[in-house]
Amino acid sequence: MKKFILTILITLAVCFNGFAQDLIEKAFLRGIEYLNNDDYNRAIAEFNIILNQYPDDETILRLRAISFYLNDNFDKAIADYTSVLRIEPDDIEILILRAGAYHRINDDRSAIADYTEILRIQPNNTTALNNRAFSYITTGDLDRAIVDLDEAIKLQPNYHYALSNRGIVYYERGDFELAIADFTAALGIHPGFIESLYYRGIIYFEMGNTELAAADWEAAVAVVPDGSYDRYYIKESRQRLDSVN
Repeated sequence: MKKFILTILITLAVCFNGFAQDLIEKAFLRGIEYLNNDDYNRAIAEFNIILNQYPDDETILRLRAISFYLNDNFDKAIADYTSVLRIEPDDIEILILRAGAYHRINDDRSAIADYTEILRIQPNNTTALNNRAFSYITTGDLDRAIVDLDEAIKLQPNYHYALSNRGIVYYERGDFELAIADFTAALGIHPGFIESLYYRGIIYFEMGNTELAAADWEAAVAVVPDGSYDRYYIKESRQRLDSVN
């Protein structure tokens, strides 16, 4: 997620056409530097300087929203994303980011609404299909989740996120062999995909194969985490390893 957000950030920085006042220009450049250096509170303070004078500036609202999101202040990120969407209602990138923020505050119904809006605009958006499916999984709607995941995989057969999420649905349904097949397929595309390692390990354990389960969890904890979800699965894998050793 962070890589995706920073890609947007770089694009915005390149496209930015500058402000007339020297104070505003310097605040913008400082804000970009702080954001690139993960100093989110200072970045937000600089973007506030600009927004105090230009409250509807779309670029700065986007940057402040990203800063809030990366600083785990999801409610304020949602507020800024919503302000951007009042200006650009069909902005798919912002809809995806707002949906992600809704998910982080356990408001998956709002996340589903945003993903549904994306799919109205762009019916073959595999990211929206996969992410909406994950929110359906979270809310317990496995039937709708599998429909979205099947479609995402049909459109993009090597989409390891969708394969892994479909594995979760199969696991929740008790279809262990199908789940293992999807997790294994996802790992064939992305060998260090922590979510698949974690869940495949659970299935092996529940099937009584402690050795294979431990091997998957050991592989999971050896991966360098890329985001908060990765850290969660690493923590869970480590706890499960401790319980079997």
